[in-house]
Amino acid sequence: HELHLAKNEMVSLVSHELRTPLTSIRGYSDMLLKYDLVQEKGKLFLSTIIQESQRLNNLIQSFLDIAYIESGRQKITKTQFEIAPVLRDMISMAQPVAGEKGIRLETREMLDPMAMVRADRLLLFQALGNLVTNAIKYSAPGSVVSLSTANGDGRVRFLVKDEGCGIPM
Repeated sequence: HELHLAKNEMVSLVSHELRTPLTSIRGYSDMLLKYDLVQEKGKLFLSTIIQESQRLNNLIQSFLDIAYIESGRQKITKTQFEIAPVLRDMISMAQPVAGEKGIRLETREMLDPMAMVRADRLLLFQALGNLVTNAIKYSAPGSVVSLSTANGDGRVRFLVKDEGCGIPM
């Protein structure tokens, strides 16, 4: 148990320590682009640095989230709310990334738009966001990613369908 706690503390510490230089890298890269301090080829490199620093930041956040959940420090606040606005927000959040790849996002086979769910809204949104962004990431340009809901034995099932390569067995 103590080893498990120490591991979680280590993940938290390392994650926080990685964020400081990462923030500097991102900030200076943004400034170089904003003030037009590099030539065209350098702008392409800076854009890549910014994208990769954001990807690394997301990875660090995932490690922190896992550490908080495993340590019991993640507070789960369940409330009752309508499903439809969460899915609309998800589509709005993911649309720019999907649009860049020419991927169409759509909703299908929805339960009653007024259907309610009891969950932690933020964690649900985060979980759906991970599924949708992965679906976009691994789908070919011009394909479709769809979100739907279904009744699953008194529970709501959220489904994300894509045309990507899938996960090997």
